[in-house]
Amino acid sequence: MHSLENQHQNQALNLNLKLKSMSNVNLNQHVLSVLAKCNHLNHLKQLQAFLIALGHSQTQFYAFKLVRFCALSLANLPYARFIFDHLHSPNVYLYTAMITAYASHHHHSTFSEEEEEEEPPWSHL
Repeated sequence: MHSLENQHQNQALNLNLKLKSMSNVNLNQHVLSVLAKCNHLNHLKQLQAFLIALGHSQTQFYAFKLVRFCALSLANLPYARFIFDHLHSPNVYLYTAMITAYASHHHHSTFSEEEEEEEPPWSHL
């Protein structure tokens, strides 16, 4: 059964170049479908590489989905941070995803009111 499950996952994650001609709606559906089947960081990295190859490495929608999935579903905060750090101009949704990730991993000191600094809390992300 485990072998069959891996076989299905590998089929789902075998991203093919024909997708380059897909409309954005179909590409979005495909990316979300593959993301839902991810259960390991290597699968997420394959999807990320695919998006980079298509020129979507800075697309806010995909970046948000990758960061959120990586941090919350895979519980890999360092890699979520890696993705976030390599974005040219993250939007408010990406900041929210990172703040949620830090909070869910009990990094409350990052946002503690006791810290009296002039920098906003997200500057520590």
